[in-house]
Amino acid sequence: MEMKYGEAGSVYAIEDISYATMNILLASYALGLGSALVQAFEEGKLRTALNLKKTMKPISIVAVGYPAEEPEEHNKIPFENLTYMDYHGNRYEFEIKPIGNLLKEAFAKIKNKEEEEHEEEQEESQEEEQKEDE
Repeated sequence: MEMKYGEAGSVYAIEDISYATMNILLASYALGLGSALVQAFEEGKLRTALNLKKTMKPISIVAVGYPAEEPEEHNKIPFENLTYMDYHGNRYEFEIKPIGNLLKEAFAKIKNKEEEEHEEEQEESQEEEQKEDE
């Protein structure tokens, strides 16, 4: 990264590694696996064990495996307590809907619109028939 971005490259590299590490931890949890971030290690011993090139710098290790026991349920902070609109304290009101419900609602709107258009066409044709009869 330094070759491409200069001195800022090392900062960008650490940020990229942090994002990748977070995704590995989240994906592991989603798959029912246990994972642990390791950031305290002896770099020299790790370089030797993994046969790393001199241009490579280990930043973090993620241990992944099957958990020996069921993890505790964590009390999560409600999303509403973490999100604000425009300024701190202005709660962002929203409604979480499962995607299936959103699709049902969208299809229902389309169906209702088609039915309304069909009714309008019938009314127009009836009006035209009445005018012709007169």
